[in-house]
Amino acid sequence: MAFTEKERLEKLSKAKTGDEFNDLYLEVFGEEFPIVNLKNPSEKMEMLIDAIEANKKVQGLELPKGYNI
Repeated sequence: MAFTEKERLEKLSKAKTGDEFNDLYLEVFGEEFPIVNLKNPSEKMEMLIDAIEANKKVQGLELPKGYNI
């Protein structure tokens, strides 16, 4: 389901926890937030929020086939 900008920003303003932000990313883009290579974990949350706000998916890392995290 595609959200309008107003709907996205309203839902974003109501999210408070990391789980709520991750659930909203899943709801907006239809997929989980991808694996990203960051040294500072708080950057992940900033990246997630920015993606929802701008309505642009985050490009994740391409892991080799069979790679187990």
